[in-house]
Amino acid sequence: MKPSLPLVATLLVVASLAQLSAYDWPSSDITVRKNFAQRTGNSFEPGLEFETSASNLTAPEKGQVIFSFSPDTGNPQNLPSSLGGFVVVAHSDQLRTLVSGLTPQPWLTSVHVSSGDPLGSIRNGTSGTPTDHQLMVFDQQLGELVNPLLVFPPIPDERSPVILDVKLVGNAPDSSASLFAHSHFSVGYWTLYVDAVDPGNSDSGSSQKGLYSVSAYLNGNEVFRTALTSLQDKNGQFAIKGTGKPLRDVIVGDHEWRLGKIFLNQGTNILELVVKDFQGKESGKTFHILGSSS
Repeated sequence: MKPSLPLVATLLVVASLAQLSAYDWPSSDITVRKNFAQRTGNSFEPGLEFETSASNLTAPEKGQVIFSFSPDTGNPQNLPSSLGGFVVVAHSDQLRTLVSGLTPQPWLTSVHVSSGDPLGSIRNGTSGTPTDHQLMVFDQQLGELVNPLLVFPPIPDERSPVILDVKLVGNAPDSSASLFAHSHFSVGYWTLYVDAVDPGNSDSGSSQKGLYSVSAYLNGNEVFRTALTSLQDKNGQFAIKGTGKPLRDVIVGDHEWRLGKIFLNQGTNILELVVKDFQGKESGKTFHILGSSS
């Protein structure tokens, strides 16, 4: 189970988005396995999940280690953590970053580190064996978990997102149909769903990652636009910044977005969809939907 926003907020503190700058990745061979806000079952990724074959993880930027946790020693005691061992670093620009999946150096707490200094050794793995880790950034001033890709250098991405399915769901039972297979629908309100992924750079062993943004236009009018820049705490749930909507109400499946209701008019309706990854690569689909009263 992913850590809740209140728990992460207790551990992380950062400044406003305007002060974000490029940090260094905690390893030189980062491979992102899950993107920010990506859903897996009932859990959401509060940062990035990555793998590396390195033997150590390093400080992303100079700063002071303000918190570290090692399951081996139980220090601090009675701290439940699904992250394994982790280290929190406070930086001079008020950013704080959390790196997990390591065994912290025993002397780390309250120590000043420079960019590239070792934070700890890889946990449950050896050099040459990929191991999953998490990287998180939190903005206490705004009360937000920030997409780490806003802070860290770009990662090469050779492939564009892929739209797997687009469907309309009506109010009546069993009134669901894919726009890949159907073009005739009754006039009225329908709920629009998009199933899309950001594939890895390799066909071998790469996971399908979540999207960065989705936009939809009906007959030239924007009906949906959301980008996953940061998440806020709203009544104990993740909410997407700029929308106020709970994340779980928008991303309703592992790769499925619910874009909300649209109204189909009599005659031809033109629906355009655009999905993007963080690097700006995009894919689009256009559908001509015939609305009828029967």
